[in-house]
Amino acid sequence: MRRTVPQVPALEVSEQEPRPGVVRMTLAGELDLASAYAFDRTLLAVEARKPELICVDLREVTMLDSAGLARLVSAQRRARRGGWRLVFVRGGRTVMRVLQTTRIDEMLELTSDPEQLLN
Repeated sequence: MRRTVPQVPALEVSEQEPRPGVVRMTLAGELDLASAYAFDRTLLAVEARKPELICVDLREVTMLDSAGLARLVSAQRRARRGGWRLVFVRGGRTVMRVLQTTRIDEMLELTSDPEQLLN
């Protein structure tokens, strides 16, 4: 008997440096247990460069679970301790519902207009 194993949707992370000291990371897909720690490793590598501002764009994130939430909170704590600014671009309805229900939206710096930050 042959079974088809559903493929785990990947989280794509792209990175841009619109100007020196500013990094924009765009996430697309599911930020969940399968992808959260890989995302965190990528973010840690960006943080090691000591930028002034990291902007994480959540608009294309389709699902956010507790592992993903934990990585966002951990990143915010590291930013506060490390002295750089970490701003999240508001995600879609599903992502924002998770952030609001858990009240994590109150802990994070959120923006709807990343271009204002990045230019």
